[in-house]
Amino acid sequence: MKVIVRTKIYLVSLFLAIWCSGVSSAIVVQGDLILEDTSNIIKDGLNSVEYLQLDILSGVTYDEVLPFLDTQNGGGWAIAAASDVYNFANAMFSGAMSCDTFGNCGTLPDWYDGKFGGTPDAGFDAFWFLNSGGGFSDIEIDSGGNLNIHDSNRSVVNTDNFITTYGDTCFLYRPSSVPIPVAVPASAYLFVSGLVVSYHEGKSW
Repeated sequence: MKVIVRTKIYLVSLFLAIWCSGVSSAIVVQGDLILEDTSNIIKDGLNSVEYLQLDILSGVTYDEVLPFLDTQNGGGWAIAAASDVYNFANAMFSGAMSCDTFGNCGTLPDWYDGKFGGTPDAGFDAFWFLNSGGGFSDIEIDSGGNLNIHDSNRSVVNTDNFITTYGDTCFLYRPSSVPIPVAVPASAYLFVSGLVVSYHEGKSW
């Protein structure tokens, strides 16, 4: 009987190990931003909005991106304005930085190229938003995690040239009504597995 109990405990423990491992490896986190690698959606837990993964519409020009606003991943998208970019930047620092103007916002810890999709141009990720002056500006993150918001105010034609040349993208956002997922740490597996072993010690199934 003890052999059967131990076998069933082992199977439960094995299932929990696989489940917890799968949940943890499927999520990319930067500050209050979370990207599930199967969703194409970056969820912002600080501002309750979502951003489209940065490489989904890579190289797609302004006129070409407009039809995607109502169709991509369920629609409801808009091209970000400066205030949306400030919120995005603040969320990357978990609200610890005050990014509310153009310039350098600081250096992101644990950053690497393409963490949220990024652009094909190695060395930095760049994406474009609507400037209050009527043109486009970009937010740029280099491979060292230095985050800069530029006040370039470029024309649509000039912006499209950057997008097609370097594979940049227009930065899209939408309100979020979906709960932010939580990564399950490996310690959760050990805790639950321990409970299973403790509860069934000496018992028969």
